[in-house]
Amino acid sequence: MSAPNNNSFSYMHLLWKNKKEILILCLLLTLLSYAMTVWNGSDEISEQTEQIMRVLTMEQVEITNYKQELLQWKIIGSHARAIEETQSTLLRNLTVLIYDEEQTSPPRVDIQITAEQGLLEGIENHVILMGNVHATRDEDMSLKTEKAIYNYQNRILTLPDNVSMHRGEITMIGDNLEYHVFDKQFHLGNVLLVQ
Repeated sequence: MSAPNNNSFSYMHLLWKNKKEILILCLLLTLLSYAMTVWNGSDEISEQTEQIMRVLTMEQVEITNYKQELLQWKIIGSHARAIEETQSTLLRNLTVLIYDEEQTSPPRVDIQITAEQGLLEGIENHVILMGNVHATRDEDMSLKTEKAIYNYQNRILTLPDNVSMHRGEITMIGDNLEYHVFDKQFHLGNVLLVQ
């Protein structure tokens, strides 16, 4: 096909000069048309939308767990979103209180953990805490990390990443830590520094 005559302005001349732009426009319209077809015709997308609608949003939340009438743990959060389908709850600005195995009246907190956000997973039986995680036990021991997992079925607190542990005048830094609530034993992995 040869270029149209430059002396006469015609519709063909306009198309010829803008052929790249017209080709891109046609391609974008085709993609948009395909996307709209998928969006309107997909059962999978409507199921996802239905799942999203089964979300309960709450403020100032308190979740407690009892075992044989004994208080095991409590979660307090400023905001929460419970997702029915996955049996999980997203929490912000939370505090987790893990109570001592030997119940007293009132129940004694064995370890307290605070974090910026968390995920309570009912199916997995654990709470994942993320962002500026601080844990304290009694008044002489504290832990700092970015992520912690409390398995409330086995009553084990795991800090899988770098951990700073302060106990009295001693500071230890390790690459992970595990705390067993039932026997109050700490297992600090690969101690990197002791001060």
